[in-house]
Amino acid sequence: MKKKLSNKVIFGYAIGQLGDAMVYCMLVSYLAYFLTGPAGVAAGPAGTMSSVGLFVSAGAALVVGYLSDNCKNPNGRRRPFIKVAIPVLLVAMILLFSDFGFSGTTAILYYGTLVMILWCAYTMWFVPYTALGAEITEDYDERLNLRNRAAIFTQSGNFIGGAVPMALVGLLAACGLGESMSWTVMAAILVVASCIIFAITIKATKGHELIIDVSKNRTNIVKDTFEIVKAKPTKWLIGAILCYIIINTIYASNLSFVVTYYSGLPASIVSIVSGAGMLIALVLVPLIGTVANKMDKRKAYVIFFVAAAVWLFVFRFIFDLFEPSIPLIILLGAGVMIAMAAYWQLIAALSYDLVEVVEINCGRRLEGALASLQTVLQQVAGSIGMLIWGWVLAFGGFDATAAAQTDSALDSILSLSTIVPGIGILLSAVFIIAYPISREKFLLVQKALEDKKKTGEYSREGLERIL
Repeated sequence: MKKKLSNKVIFGYAIGQLGDAMVYCMLVSYLAYFLTGPAGVAAGPAGTMSSVGLFVSAGAALVVGYLSDNCKNPNGRRRPFIKVAIPVLLVAMILLFSDFGFSGTTAILYYGTLVMILWCAYTMWFVPYTALGAEITEDYDERLNLRNRAAIFTQSGNFIGGAVPMALVGLLAACGLGESMSWTVMAAILVVASCIIFAITIKATKGHELIIDVSKNRTNIVKDTFEIVKAKPTKWLIGAILCYIIINTIYASNLSFVVTYYSGLPASIVSIVSGAGMLIALVLVPLIGTVANKMDKRKAYVIFFVAAAVWLFVFRFIFDLFEPSIPLIILLGAGVMIAMAAYWQLIAALSYDLVEVVEINCGRRLEGALASLQTVLQQVAGSIGMLIWGWVLAFGGFDATAAAQTDSALDSILSLSTIVPGIGILLSAVFIIAYPISREKFLLVQKALEDKKKTGEYSREGLERIL
């Protein structure tokens, strides 16, 4: 068993989530808005474009996970990939949020290509970073503590990525840059800050990666992924991830439309709503951590997700009773923020515990394959979410050029922020209820792994749903 992590290492790893969340939140919150606004791409193609980009990056995640698991770099298997991802992410983000006056097919090809490159670069950061968290500690409670610390930075990054972009674009435009250039400068500022943060994580975690001889047990992408998928608990984790990310993508993409089209408020209000929501999530971090420490992280996940689903169902009817307003939209968003805070704080800690289960099954540590599978699921789910969002709006009759939206279009916009997310959140909670790895069960898993390494034999008693 490795010794306890120092506060310096924990901070250095956890702060990486700040840069991660800034990039991720800005993309899911504002990419669709930028493409259908300054870039001049229609809602249907914009949703499809984003969907295809996420599917491509999902394939890249499998490759990155496999290569990092089998990397022979003497300094570790994860950090070398992060170093490559940083400059690509930097350039792609700036170019994506730039308007060069393209239209029609040219615009779709240009932005579609950059969306794929950007999401692939993000994957090259996210997969090794996530895998690194499972490597630097194998203790159940320390893994939870690591993710609790990281959650503070996650929600801080979500606040910046959700609240700052629109406000900064407005400020830059007011200074005379023009709308399109303001988006470019805003993206440049945020991605440069994120890349600096990634560099801090690289430095702080140096020397804490597992150095493993992979020459004797190297397999292939398909087999490594299959080892993760066939583990008994994996199917429940897959369901939880898919359900949540689909609805999170839909809600985040739809927020600007609820504010501007459904409520008739200025676009600048999006920053206020996003910022308030992220502050709510940030305040929830210590509460979620406390509940998880006292009751187990599975139970904490379910409690907060059920509360979030009920909240959203109630607010669907509240919107029929009251005129849309900033406070009402903020309160609506609080439901999604409850689930978001719980998901990003707990899902990685829940998935980390699969590493030892898989090691018992196949004799190999596959943190990278596990992280890549999580990334693939999130990217595929995000792709599905973008596709659903774009075409539901299209089928509802949404038209960005219309002076006023039809009742059908407005109803579609509201449903995409209430009923649809509520159903997805509730389903995610159901899957985690079925997920069998608790604190007590994980201790049995560790005991079984130790026995197998010493004697080649181990007991499955109490682990029938896990091994």
